Amino acid sequence: MTRRNQERDSALDSPPYEFQIGKTLTEEFLNKKSRSTALIGANDMIAFGILAALQEQGCKVPEDYSVCGFDNIFTSSIISPQLTTIDHRLIARCRSAVDLISQIDTSHNHLPRDVLLADRIEYTPRLVVRNSTGIATSRK
Repeated sequence: MTRRNQERDSALDSPPYEFQIGKTLTEEFLNKKSRSTALIGANDMIAFGILAALQEQGCKVPEDYSVCGFDNIFTSSIISPQLTTIDHRLIARCRSAVDLISQIDTSHNHLPRDVLLADRIEYTPRLVVRNSTGIATSRK
């Protein structure tokens, strides 16, 4: 087996980088004995690492800590506890992108004038409340 194959195999056997970051930062947070009761991951994978570290330390979610992520990936709804997260409206954004692309006039290789003027489209994110957030009753 070449070194390159060994590196690839070992990488597949380890947790994703973002998951590990969530675990590591949460372990550091817990060692500081903070009175904070909510942790927010920059994305859902980081939040999964937060949940794992809390559970490994015997902390209860949401009784001891609330956890929230961002992205609303599929796994957020099937882990335990289900992750509260921010949905960035990915499907709506993808549909808009396809709609814009479909307006390209391929016979002349140019965009209609109104497409060129659309330099910003805003989507309102949506909070998806699940079982990982609540009142931290056991940390008063």
